[in-house]
Amino acid sequence: MALSRAQGVLDELKALFGPRALLSRAAKEVYRYDAILVGPEPLAVVLPESREEVAALVRLARRHGVALVPRGREAASPAGRSRRRGPSWWPSPG
Repeated sequence: MALSRAQGVLDELKALFGPRALLSRAAKEVYRYDAILVGPEPLAVVLPESREEVAALVRLARRHGVALVPRGREAASPAGRSRRRGPSWWPSPG
């Protein structure tokens, strides 16, 4: 993803979710992996609080062609989710 395009996505996430859009490497680190302790760094981690926010996040992802990788409450095995190569962010219920 081109840097300017990625920055546009990050700006939109900040506008929509404020502090619930985790954008720094340190803030995203804990969401990067499950039990296997391996995983790519996501573009962002988003903590939606309602169905409406999830829908807005899906619309934003589709508009920008960015994959969403959902994360539960860390109870699933790492094989329970996977992602394609390419830019993504991981919505998480927190």
